[in-house]
Amino acid sequence: MPRLEDAIIPLPEPFGNLVVRDTLDGTPPTLPKTEEVLKQTVNDLKTRQFANSLPRLEYLQKQRPGEPDLLILRGCIYAESGKPEAAEKLFIKAIEIAPSHPWARLNLAEAQMAQKKYQEAEKTLTILRLTRPESEVVRFKLILSQVLQKKFTEAEQELQGMNPEATTPASFFAQAAIAFAKGQTAGGESAVDRAENLYKENQTGYFRTALAIYGWLPANPQ
Repeated sequence: MPRLEDAIIPLPEPFGNLVVRDTLDGTPPTLPKTEEVLKQTVNDLKTRQFANSLPRLEYLQKQRPGEPDLLILRGCIYAESGKPEAAEKLFIKAIEIAPSHPWARLNLAEAQMAQKKYQEAEKTLTILRLTRPESEVVRFKLILSQVLQKKFTEAEQELQGMNPEATTPASFFAQAAIAFAKGQTAGGESAVDRAENLYKENQTGYFRTALAIYGWLPANPQ
């Protein structure tokens, strides 16, 4: 799946090691601040050091059960570890705590799509689009969920609402997704080429990966 740390919370560089266990003399540990845990965990996601992240997050979650970001990051780790079912449950819990949290629903849709629950993902993204109508990423993912169900009319209508001159290449990759899903390989590749001529690699990577999952683009372009 696309790198979830790129789609969640924009955090600065990692903070460093955190105390998450009782000390040897029985003194309660100093609880790390949530923001510090998030920074370190995002770094663990980037380096794929998942074993380090889960104990840290689970410990902190017991202390602060009402913080949705901790549930979301735990879900991201499970999703990246190939366990979308476990991730889905955590994202749903995060939504129950914070229904308006945008990344909870976006990541929930990712987990649903990883399980081929495309209709459920479409419903999740439709709700999110109502609260984040300006998000090109949400529209792109919504279109992707639709074309995977062969709902091309709905996808093309959604595409009409996207801005080809936006700050992200989402509309070009949405157009590519529709073309690829219809078997129009040349049209899909043309849309991707236009995006990559107009935008930098760090702007196109998330979208390219999303299409590569379904075999429409090479996973590691030269």
